[in-house]
Amino acid sequence: MKKKVLSIALALLLSVGSASVLPQNSFAKQTAITASAESNSDFEYTVGTNTLGKKYIVLTAYKGKAKDVVVPETINGITVKYLNESVFQGNKTIENVKILAPLDYIVQNAFKDCTSLKRAELSNEIDFTYFSVFENCTSLESVKLPDKLTRLNSDYFKGCTKLSDITFPSAITSIPGSALEDTKWLADRRKESSLVLVNGILVDGKTYKDAELTIPSNVKAISSYAFSGNKDLVSINIPSTVSSIGEFAFDHCENLEKAVINCKVKQLSSTFNWCKKLNNVTLCEGIESLQNYVFGRCESLKSIKLPSTIKEIGFEAFYYCSNLEQINLPNGLETIGYHAFGSCYKLEKLSLPQSMRSIGIGAFKYSGLSELYIPANVEKIQDEAMQVLNPLKLRIYCHKKSYTAKYVQDNNIKAVLLPEYLRLAGQGRYETAVSISKETFTSTDTVVLAYSMNYADALAGVPFAKHLNAPILLTNTNELDRNALFEMHRLRAKNVKILGGEGAISDKVVTALENSGFNVERIAGKTRFSTAAAIAEKLNESPEEVFFVYGLNYADALSASSIASIKNAPIIYLTTKGELDSYTKAYLEKLKNKKCVKKAYVIGGEGVISNDMMNNTAKALGLSKATRVAGDDRFSTCIEVNKMFADDLSGKTICVATGMDFPDALAGGVYAAKNNAPLFLINGKTKTPSLSDLQKDYLKQKKPDKTTIFGGIGVVPDEHVIDLDKCSI
Repeated sequence: MKKKVLSIALALLLSVGSASVLPQNSFAKQTAITASAESNSDFEYTVGTNTLGKKYIVLTAYKGKAKDVVVPETINGITVKYLNESVFQGNKTIENVKILAPLDYIVQNAFKDCTSLKRAELSNEIDFTYFSVFENCTSLESVKLPDKLTRLNSDYFKGCTKLSDITFPSAITSIPGSALEDTKWLADRRKESSLVLVNGILVDGKTYKDAELTIPSNVKAISSYAFSGNKDLVSINIPSTVSSIGEFAFDHCENLEKAVINCKVKQLSSTFNWCKKLNNVTLCEGIESLQNYVFGRCESLKSIKLPSTIKEIGFEAFYYCSNLEQINLPNGLETIGYHAFGSCYKLEKLSLPQSMRSIGIGAFKYSGLSELYIPANVEKIQDEAMQVLNPLKLRIYCHKKSYTAKYVQDNNIKAVLLPEYLRLAGQGRYETAVSISKETFTSTDTVVLAYSMNYADALAGVPFAKHLNAPILLTNTNELDRNALFEMHRLRAKNVKILGGEGAISDKVVTALENSGFNVERIAGKTRFSTAAAIAEKLNESPEEVFFVYGLNYADALSASSIASIKNAPIIYLTTKGELDSYTKAYLEKLKNKKCVKKAYVIGGEGVISNDMMNNTAKALGLSKATRVAGDDRFSTCIEVNKMFADDLSGKTICVATGMDFPDALAGGVYAAKNNAPLFLINGKTKTPSLSDLQKDYLKQKKPDKTTIFGGIGVVPDEHVIDLDKCSI
């Protein structure tokens, strides 16, 4: 079937788009239609039908000889939607082209090598075009881009040396430097300013001459290759007003030494490739991915601090950073990609965060690594990842029963096996308590509920919870925490024991629990001392041993919680000196009359419980003396407790928690007791791990098979756990 198409001369509108791969279009139910050759501007085309049954036209060839060409909106009432790559490419006759057709996009190389083309106009309906659209149009002078176009792609006007008139649409947000590099338009703009901007996009700074540059606040984006090859730039500061940085933006800036990136970009790719003098880098929070040799060949870079938001270090990100010695890998990092640290000769020691999942091909190939910690969560290590400069020197630290432990065995790599690793944590104290409960219980009849913001009532309740085979969950005063409620339902619990009075957990919470179908019992006294006594009576009417702790701080009570729970022994609160609290005295009088208590332990030094108070307590029980277990501080006191009761705390697990707060260790007390595990308190607030000789000696003697951490990295940092585990081998 032959069709005739009229051609008209008009000015050319340039449409610029960006995409790296040309999509494969399948034109359904196409029927070939041969175009008429009766005029000097004829097309060949096919007719297709979309999924809605609507017909469209695909132009496949231009057979005319006209200098002025129009691509019509319709042919025989059918909309022209697509233009094949070969329709105009290489045409030597056309001087002016106007596209009226509402094309979905302009294909790559659409007008490539049209050496006579001077002016082009594209339909304003076009919102996307591919690369090299006008490449080598050596006569091209004027282009107007479509109003809806948002992006140009690479080499868009490559070889268009006469192009001086470009009308950019207001919608444009991305213009790669290579798109305009050869144009007269860019040469003219450079004469006006060394920083060339289009709609707030910094498209070119290659001719910038000063050593220092702070990107102006009116810049919204920096184009790819914008400063590529600039030999004058020494320092660059990118402010928060910039929303994107294109690939290779500062590629081969051979004298660039300092870069400060304050803008909120999600990804950096190839940004500082081959910046051989770069040695000072500041990256802002918010960056999630470092890709494609972002710091490739930055040979002067010795150290860098990565933002906490980094999740991926990708393809050759630090390849051949031959002087890189120090880099922090933040928790949250999940992937280290292909050759990410390849040929980092001076990178000798590295600890991967617990968030790590995958190590890519050649990730550390030809690096100088001699010591590498790989966390338990890593589940994939690809080929040549550990092919370091000196394989015989490499020592990998990994956890027993982990993927890495098997990997090093299969690949005959020297390794140090650390205790099995388990972290029980949530977003906060409520979720952490639930996480511990889930690890400890599949179901239970009873749950113990404690106030989350104060230790007073809760710590005395750990042995009680162990006795009931119940987890300790946390809530606030006036509203039942939803995490705790969901966990109660998961456990299929029937009973809830509340520790403390209405000042800690109000009757509103009791009502909410009862409305949810639970049987609720409150165990409370008028003070923390009387509450502890009330809990003790519920725990064991005739205990043989009793633990006494200072009632106005939590640290020593935490240390005693596991062993007291194992012994089914109450934890009773004392003051530093003076008279025994009346409720405490009455409780001890009952025990004295029963003659059941054989041993009493006072946890903590004389600074918290005086000798007079200790002796008075022993007398109140009818004992000749009590045994003090104490160290120089809370951390050493915890170790002394563990050593004192080593026969009972004989499990091969140690439980680690911060000694600077109570809720995580509180919730973990039952878990520790069920595993006959000692609690190990650390100071996670210190910037670097700092274990005392007493703590180190204890770990060396204990040699645990498993380390269970209560709480997130904010309270028990990975660095501290790694240091602790290394002392355990």
